[in-house]
Amino acid sequence: MGYSDGVFNTGRAAVGASGGGGRAGVVTLIAIGSQPSTPYVRGSKWFYDGKIYTALTTTTKDSGVDPSYNTAYLYDGVYYYWDGSSLQTKPEDNIVHITGTEVITGNKRFEGITEAITQHNDDISDKVATTAFVYNHSVKSHEELGVSFNLSSSAGTRILGAASLNFSKSTDVAAGTDDFKGHEIFEGYDILVTYNAETGKAEQFAVEGTYEYETHFGLPGFYSFRMFHIFWYKLEIDDDGNTMVILSAEAKDGYKVSPMHDRNGVLHEWIGVSKYSIGEPFRIKLVAFEEQPATYTEGDKWYYNGLIYTATSDNTTDEGVEPDFDSVYNFNGTNYYWNGEDMQTTNNTPFTITTGRPPICSRTIAQFEALPRKKGLRLFGIKEQTSIQYLGLVKYANLDWQATLGNGNTTGYKGDAKAVTDETNVDYVILTATHWNASSQINTVPVNKQCIGVGTASATTWYRIISVEDVTVSISGTDTACKKVYIEGTVSTTANTTVLCLGMELTGGSDNVLGLDGENTGNGDYNASKMPNKTFGLDNFIGNAGQMVGSLAGIGDGTTEHIYFNPDPDGTVSYTKSSIEANWIEVTTNAGGTITNGRFEATRLLGKDMFLFKNGSSNGKTNDNQYYAHANNTVYRAFSGGTCNLGAYAGGFCLALNGTVSTANQSYGGRCVFIP
Repeated sequence: MGYSDGVFNTGRAAVGASGGGGRAGVVTLIAIGSQPSTPYVRGSKWFYDGKIYTALTTTTKDSGVDPSYNTAYLYDGVYYYWDGSSLQTKPEDNIVHITGTEVITGNKRFEGITEAITQHNDDISDKVATTAFVYNHSVKSHEELGVSFNLSSSAGTRILGAASLNFSKSTDVAAGTDDFKGHEIFEGYDILVTYNAETGKAEQFAVEGTYEYETHFGLPGFYSFRMFHIFWYKLEIDDDGNTMVILSAEAKDGYKVSPMHDRNGVLHEWIGVSKYSIGEPFRIKLVAFEEQPATYTEGDKWYYNGLIYTATSDNTTDEGVEPDFDSVYNFNGTNYYWNGEDMQTTNNTPFTITTGRPPICSRTIAQFEALPRKKGLRLFGIKEQTSIQYLGLVKYANLDWQATLGNGNTTGYKGDAKAVTDETNVDYVILTATHWNASSQINTVPVNKQCIGVGTASATTWYRIISVEDVTVSISGTDTACKKVYIEGTVSTTANTTVLCLGMELTGGSDNVLGLDGENTGNGDYNASKMPNKTFGLDNFIGNAGQMVGSLAGIGDGTTEHIYFNPDPDGTVSYTKSSIEANWIEVTTNAGGTITNGRFEATRLLGKDMFLFKNGSSNGKTNDNQYYAHANNTVYRAFSGGTCNLGAYAGGFCLALNGTVSTANQSYGGRCVFIP
């Protein structure tokens, strides 16, 4: 490929993708040769009597499909492959995956079949002749793909190579149509990234579909990232605001490189965006600290001689594991954090970006910038936001991503209740049943998929909800129906003082979506306006929790909002007014063309082709005010996507500048960026 602008860095350690070319698909099975008993886990799969079955609900399954030659089936750590009559075992390293001129054998990658045969002693040509073990994907397309908008509606018209391509969203029960698979611009794959404390860098650990990925997915310290391929774009807007966007897999005259792949003049072939939002860390209760407990029961944990031990039964224990950086360890009300050598009580603000966690944490934008850097990562910023917007404009051919992907969790109610009892170091909180039931979110999201915030209205720590039971509590001499909410971790509460915030959904709600883009219907578990969705493989990119957008800020003078963006988000980032005015670039927000229709109104960052949408009182949709005319020369930070209470105003182009940089708000999370 002819890369021209700047230095080019491939940064590619492995190839892998479901639906993008580069790897055979891998499907995890829960059983082979037998029917699992109900209740099923929705989306789970098994092999029985020559068919692959999928659980549609907790009690029903589909009619089964024939196994595929192009799929590796993983069961109990062993890979199985279909030979036309039965599933056979064969070591994964003997399987050859072919895509264009790339050959992958197991986790090894070679450029070109000739080179692969030279470097790999196993006879690849023999394997290529074995149909059941060869996965031949079509050669990647280099066609230009485009879309145009004529302002009559939010929907656009695909043009050039995209004119014949179709897209429809997937759900957890049916895969949609995605004709963009196989095109190099939309090639992508999932990886696990881990932090190497010795090098101080984030490093790729495993590619999706491998045994290492399957067995480490969701564990502390292993972060899921979606890798995005470099592309170039052309944006044309006429005087009337009619807009055309064209994407190319190759550098061309008049085209600009994808913003997130240009890291201060160095072009990267691949950039990763965390699949899940930055949220609260794992919270682990210890029964002993720096000593072995005299007695313990199954599941108890303690810290001793640099290791965390877990009781495997009432009288046996495991061999111990090193504490992880993603956890808070609580013993007798004191929080401990692992610094790589020993436990410390100083809060080093750990965080996590994995499935099944609270998607938010009360941090300032400066803290959001600092948290990922402790793991060798960077905060998701305006460059990444803009690149994903360009991809979505063409693939979805619509400015209204709720219409194409599903609403997301956008009409939840985050009510602030008060604890009704004084408690010390317990694993539950108690609030009135009236407060619990007042949250429409609580009534429409399964309890075990929610989290609850404990603290104050502006400084909240979020905990995963384990279970809820009905209790009666005497309040001012009156027996009152209450809810006892069991949580992961321990807390202390003060009656009528400690604030309990309801209504956020855990990460991973879209994990079961059968594609990269769509929504999890939940089969009745969710209200129609609270179904978690997926955008380019990213969980809840719109709705649920607002996403902090780094390297973008507004400084008002009481009349005009001056917008600045940071040209070097990978360097030192400061959100002080003096640093922004000295080192960032002020952009003109009222020139350079607009995209306008009945629901959206946007303005380009002049010369940078980044989209900034008006927010005002309607949070990203049509409004007469251009941003906010903030006074007092205060610096304001940005968040995107919308929160759980924005309703129709959430979406891929919702960008708000309505909170000061010093504010730590309980409604926001963020994403991380991995630069290979």
